[in-house]
Amino acid sequence: MNSISILSTLAMAVGLAAALPQILQMVRTRSASGQSALGWGMGLVTNLSMAYVNEVGFGAKALMASNLLSGTLCLAAIALIGRFGAAADVASDVAAPAMPIAGRIHPRPVVVPLAPEHQGSLVEMPTTEFAALRDAILQVDEARGRRGAEGLHGDRDALLAAA
Repeated sequence: MNSISILSTLAMAVGLAAALPQILQMVRTRSASGQSALGWGMGLVTNLSMAYVNEVGFGAKALMASNLLSGTLCLAAIALIGRFGAAADVASDVAAPAMPIAGRIHPRPVVVPLAPEHQGSLVEMPTTEFAALRDAILQVDEARGRRGAEGLHGDRDALLAAA
């Protein structure tokens, strides 16, 4: 086997393995959330083109067959997107009421109650990095209030000291 055959076989295996988890996830969850029919359609066109090139140009029947199989997976994904499209997005999140956005129905984001120390301006970002940033900003604001109008250098020094 030459390097082109080895790389082609590897690409064939990776291409088939990449599509299967996404398709299985759509079937398992009965949702096509995050999937693009256009993207899968581009994959279909690419695979059909490569099947033609592999058969007619190179006479590589195994590669042509893998391209046709991958194209079939793209068709299956497009069919699943058509079947589980926007309606499945709402059905998958029963707890949140739906809201219309640009003619489609999307679930509202789920809001998780936060600890009291995270209440305030960063309610939607409960990570320790944002909490530390908020605390540093509050410290600078306190220092600014105590010192009065010391200028920007005092604020910079307070921010560096808080970090």
